Amino acid sequence: MHKWKYKIVAVKIPTFAKEENKLSAVEDKLNRLGMDGWELVHPFLPIPGYSSTTHLYMKRAY
Repeated sequence: MHKWKYKIVAVKIPTFAKEENKLSAVEDKLNRLGMDGWELVHPFLPIPGYSSTTHLYMKRAY
């Protein structure tokens, strides 16, 4: 049975950036975390007009 370690990562999304730049910011962070063994459990997406930060809930076995 695996034991899991959890991590919450905040990714600031550029508010006035083009859509592909917004996606790129999240993809870059996910790829770096994935190389370190982290797996995305669930994203908490920002509320338009209220927040520009996405929270990524990550886990990895230890």
